[in-house]
Order: sequence, then C-alpha cells, then structure tokens
Amino acid sequence: MKKKILALLAVLCISVFALFAFSACGNDNDGGADGETINITWWDLNEHLTGIDSIIASFESQNPGITVTTAGHSNETLHQNLQISAMNDTLPSMWFMWGGALGGRYVQYGVSRDLTSFANANNWNQVFTPASLQLATLHGELAGFPRAMNILAVYYRRDIFEDLGLSHPTTMAEFHTLVETIHAAGITPINTASVPGWHIMRLWEQFLEHYAGAVQHDQLQIFEIPWEGNQAVIDSFATFQRYAQSGFFPDGFISMEAGDLTLLLYPGFSAMQIEGPWFDSSIINDQQDIELYGIFPLPNGGTNRLSAFGEMYMFNDNLTDEELEAAVAFLHYFFEQHNVDTHPNLFGVPIPQIGREGGIPAEQVNVPAIFATGSVNGTFTISDQALPPIVVDALFNVLDYVALGTMTPEEAAAFMQRGIERHQQEG
Repeated sequence: MKKKILALLAVLCISVFALFAFSACGNDNDGGADGETINITWWDLNEHLTGIDSIIASFESQNPGITVTTAGHSNETLHQNLQISAMNDTLPSMWFMWGGALGGRYVQYGVSRDLTSFANANNWNQVFTPASLQLATLHGELAGFPRAMNILAVYYRRDIFEDLGLSHPTTMAEFHTLVETIHAAGITPINTASVPGWHIMRLWEQFLEHYAGAVQHDQLQIFEIPWEGNQAVIDSFATFQRYAQSGFFPDGFISMEAGDLTLLLYPGFSAMQIEGPWFDSSIINDQQDIELYGIFPLPNGGTNRLSAFGEMYMFNDNLTDEELEAAVAFLHYFFEQHNVDTHPNLFGVPIPQIGREGGIPAEQVNVPAIFATGSVNGTFTISDQALPPIVVDALFNVLDYVALGTMTPEEAAAFMQRGIERHQQEG
C-alpha cells in the first residue's frame, strides 16, 4: 500500500511540471466578448479522440469564432492531470469523466459547473434519457452532459461452450460448476487481470451482490451498515480467494494489465470475460469474428442485477455563460447522427438521448441483448464509482492481498472498514 502511494506521488510530481507547460491549453478562453474567439479546451481518453479532427473542423467551419482544442490521455494520466489541475485552477473547459465518486470529487471540490439551471432552461429532460441524467447527477447537482450509459455482462466464447456442451448458468451454483468444467478442460475460465484493480473487481462485486442481496449491497455501498464482520462481505472475499487460488484466472493475473486480456481470449485460451457494450466494437476493430461471442448475466441471485456506470462531460465552473453555451453546442454537434454513423468507434451506443435508443450498428450483435437484460434485471452502480477513492484504493489492494493469500477474508472486511473510516474522517 505504502509503495503504491509513494509511486503515485512520484508520478504526480512529474506530472505537475508537464501540466504547467500545458496550462496554456487549460481554461484559456477569451470569453467571446467583443467578437473575440472562444477556445474550448477538451480533455478526453485517447481512444475517444481518434479521428476527431474532421468533426472539429466541420464544427468550426459552421461556427466561426469558436475553436476546439483537444488533449488525449490514458485512463491513469487523465485522473492524475485533472486532480492536479483542480488544485491549481487550470482545468480545461470540459473533460471526460465517469459518474459516481470519480466525478463526484469535482463537485465536492467546487470546480465543476452545476448544470441544473442550464439543463432546465434548455429542456434537457426532453433530450436525454432519465437514466442518463440520473447517473450524471452527483451530490444533488447535475454534474455533466451524458455521454454513455454502460452495463456489464459476461462475454463468453460460443465455440468453447458448444465444444464442452455448456449452457448459460441460471444460479450461482451452476456458475461455479461451469467454471470448474471449463478449468478441467484445460481452459482458463475467467479472463481477468489485476492491473488496474477495476477489472478483477468486476467479478468480486458479483459475489458480493450474491451473498448480500440487492438491498444489503446497496446499503454497503453507502455505508449504512458496516463492512467489518459482515458475513456477506467475508463470503464474497472467500469465494474470490477460492477462484484466485484454484487456477480459475490466468497465470500471473496479479501483474497482468487489463489491456492485454484479449491476447488470451481471442485465441481461445480463456472462455469468459466481464465487459460492457464497448467490447463488441473492440472485437470488431480487432478483426475478430463477433459471431464467436455471446453474453449472459452472471446469476448473482434475486433479479440478477447487472453492474452499470455512466460517462459524461463535466465543465469548468470558471466558464462564462458564452463559453458554456459554446462547449455544449459543440457536444450536441459531436453527437449528431451523421458523426455517429461516420465515426461509430468514438461513441458508446446506444446514445443516451431520447429517440436514439435503437441507433446500434447492426454488427454489434451483443449490445441490444446487454441493454435489454439490464432493463429487465435492473442494475447496481459499479463499485469503483459507487465507493469514494480512498475506499476504492483499499478495495484494489485487498483483492490482491486476498488473491495472494496474505490476508484472510475476515481481515479483508476489517481493512475495508478502516478505509471507510479514513474517508469519513477526511470528509
């Protein structure tokens, strides 16, 4: 734990110097007064900006006086640079962010724009789906322009299931048997990695949903009940530990990166991987046969709720009204259907806007099934968005410790409670 914190601090210190050099591209807007150019600065993940130049050029040609400047980041550097910028008042005009505690920190810092009044004035309730607006509402504020709503399911290799005579499990007991059968055939059942911790978390939270049930799981996420000594929490870590130590994950998964997992899934060395609707696009972009892949909800009990999370664009609270209007105008243009049709890989589908629920490319055969299942089964907020950063950091460490056997499930529950207490003390 201490080593991870020291390493992060070192990276942050290095990033500060790079960020100061880039600060001129932060909130560098002229305000639009007296005919001056409004420059909208936009930070996003690298994969969201591939091929974006033509869309920006088209928007700028139609909107003289507004320019859009982008900066791409990896997942890790986006978080690091945004937090440094928040401390130094050098945030860009707008930035990509997830919901839950990740986006909520900027609301708590007081550096992001509360869009509630703007949205009411512009009838966003007639533009965006209710679910997407709910996911973008953090600490009582509408914190962002909804980008996507994601629901996770188990992607599986149809050919492996057919060869082994397997069908979709309907109970957790059947899922355990399925995993054991695949393992006995010499195939890695669950394709997951611990770097970063959010990928391996996806399986553990399914075990927690199973043992806790929907009501208690939700209570645990908002700390209405303690984690320490909670039998459902202990059982979830115990089952996760059994999976980790039984060879149900790839060899060396503790040091593997999530981005490398397809190297095992595509050749058929592993059978299942928990992913969201973006994975159809990834499979197709990697020139793999999408027909080899299907999805099913992990049978965690009750209605078999699926894990879900929202994505949005947040805005600098220092923006003038003209700058905010320009930034929002660009995003509306960005999400126009002709851009989605021309650059489908830039967007999460379906677009979370009313009347666009069916705009899913025909080749993305699993996406409709994921959203239909989520609509019927219901969802819970994915753990790394539901929990505050300090607690998420504790969880990622705990999962490694439990997997390696250096911490018992009971100790893991107590460790989580200490993380919750630190969060509550720091406010």
